[in-house]
Amino acid sequence: MLQAFKQHIEQRRLLLKDDNVIIATSGGPDSMVLTDLLLQLGMEVDLAHVNFGLRGQDSDDDEAFVDNYAQSNNIPVHIRRIDAKSLAKERGMGIQEAARKARYDWFEELRAEIEADVIVTAHHADDATESYLWHIMRGSSLGGFDAIPEASGNVVRPLLRFTKEEILAYAESRKIPFRTDASNADRKYARNQIRHDLIPLMRRIRPGFERNVQRQVSMFDEVNFIIDQFVSQLAPGMMILTEEGIELNVEDLAELPFQRLMLGHIGNDYGFPARRVDEMINLLYSKPGKAIYSQSHRIIRERETLVISTIPSGKGDQSATIEIDTEEIHSPVHIQIEKGAKSDFPILGIDWQATLDADKINFPITVRPWNEGDRMRPLGLEGTQLLSDIFTQAKWSQAQKENAWVFESAGEIIWLAGLRIADSVKISDKTEQVIQFSLSDKF
Repeated sequence: MLQAFKQHIEQRRLLLKDDNVIIATSGGPDSMVLTDLLLQLGMEVDLAHVNFGLRGQDSDDDEAFVDNYAQSNNIPVHIRRIDAKSLAKERGMGIQEAARKARYDWFEELRAEIEADVIVTAHHADDATESYLWHIMRGSSLGGFDAIPEASGNVVRPLLRFTKEEILAYAESRKIPFRTDASNADRKYARNQIRHDLIPLMRRIRPGFERNVQRQVSMFDEVNFIIDQFVSQLAPGMMILTEEGIELNVEDLAELPFQRLMLGHIGNDYGFPARRVDEMINLLYSKPGKAIYSQSHRIIRERETLVISTIPSGKGDQSATIEIDTEEIHSPVHIQIEKGAKSDFPILGIDWQATLDADKINFPITVRPWNEGDRMRPLGLEGTQLLSDIFTQAKWSQAQKENAWVFESAGEIIWLAGLRIADSVKISDKTEQVIQFSLSDKF
């Protein structure tokens, strides 16, 4: 294996003879074999180990093993302890995701600190196969089938063409010590079932099938590149960037003969995997207002578009009070207030500005989000009207409605910001003093 490894990294130019290398070392067979291979080639290496404390004493024993191995072989070693559970809670992420990010962040910090050239990890061919099968089961979009790259940034994965079987055989032949993670054998985890049950079964059915997987994954990389280029060409006519997010023209999408490919590719960037493509297609034929959600985003059907935007946090009970002498408020929305003679305030008809008869207003004024059932008497009408009907008439999107503010005086809505003022506070020939409200950040 040593000769094959040497030939592989030279042909692929993954590592150079004089590179200073940091090896991400868990103490398992993969990273210990990688360490031995690089030492056999005479490379200058440092070991880096992260103890996440997820397996109690076993985690501490892994740390001690790596430390002892490094000391016994006069190899510089760097060890970092990270509380993965606390980190995941703090960042609102899954434990494995938080641990992986923290691990790579630290490796890069360490690389810069000791002026190493590259970080090498021990990902191998079985990891790539396992990932491929896992994405099939999860119904991932084509983007989910990207190959694990042999090199990305400062990270190199020189064992990707070698199988676990080859790695273990080399470890046995060289009598390389390593630790075994008992959790890797626990079949309650789906990935372990793939590793220990499915992959061996597929090998018996089709020996060497992993090579076919690698070729397919490489093709997926190229297909995704083509799709990216194709989507970027369609984007100017089909996708529009707005304040609310990204708008997709419903009529154009409905006529596409490759709706699944298009929506699956776009949705994947916003947390909607390929298995949810049917939901996205159904939105094309739904009534306005219907929405589907991922953990971070939503897709909502408007009259003529699908709008992809972050899930609104909700304004809840946010409100502000404007007293008679208030000149400006900054939260929950920025409002500037000016008062003076009518002649000093020409009515400009700006949506986010309202000029009202000051003598007809009772203070304090409450600024708050609108609520279902709110009514007002818009300028020029005899009776009241539901705000929801006003939004409909104005063809406001769901996102615009969610960010609407009302100004309320003595229980009466005197301004629906951006749309209507109340008839009761309009400026007339008898008006002497006015008050002007200006919103500088609508949303």
